[in-house]
Amino acid sequence: MILTGNKDCDREILYRIDNEIILEIIETDYGVKICNEDFFRNYLMKNYPGFYKEALTQNFRYWELIFIPFLRDIFDLKKEFDFVYEKNCKEFPKELRRKLYSLTGRIHPIADLLLSSNLFSLALLKYFKSYKNYNIINITQLNYMIIYRWHSDEDTIAVLEILQDILSDEDLNILIESSLFQDDETNVHHKYYSSVYNTLIKIKNYRK
Repeated sequence: MILTGNKDCDREILYRIDNEIILEIIETDYGVKICNEDFFRNYLMKNYPGFYKEALTQNFRYWELIFIPFLRDIFDLKKEFDFVYEKNCKEFPKELRRKLYSLTGRIHPIADLLLSSNLFSLALLKYFKSYKNYNIINITQLNYMIIYRWHSDEDTIAVLEILQDILSDEDLNILIESSLFQDDETNVHHKYYSSVYNTLIKIKNYRK
């Protein structure tokens, strides 16, 4: 990558190049001059808005302190697990690496992801599904996930949307019946069950 020597132009170039190259440039004398706090913040905001918004809630004082470890963890995720960190992912790559190490070699990683709040990750759910590593989808387990609200409303809906194409019609009907049974206006979690039910109905109607 050839930089121009114009700091403003070169920052714009850095916004558009690979993470691995940026890490190399940052370690040079010129890189230190052009990569300031504004650059680190703007780079994350433009290229990884999901992480950026989540990082804002952590009240970090200096973006520089998280920028380099963040990029290195993304690089290691790709190198070690062939995991592509998506633009809108909110999860910290360091945590994703920790969870992947914990899940490596397990027979049913999707089951482990859903059961353990310590391992739960939408990004990893997509990852294992794409690698055909789901083996067996335990419908009872998914049912319990819905009934007992293992995860937040938003995350539960996301799980169903991610797994929708590998659920059989019979599985889908079981989940619909279960969520409908719970969907009572007197239930304090009525809004949650109603959202789950409506999502399942949309999935079913899409198949027709």
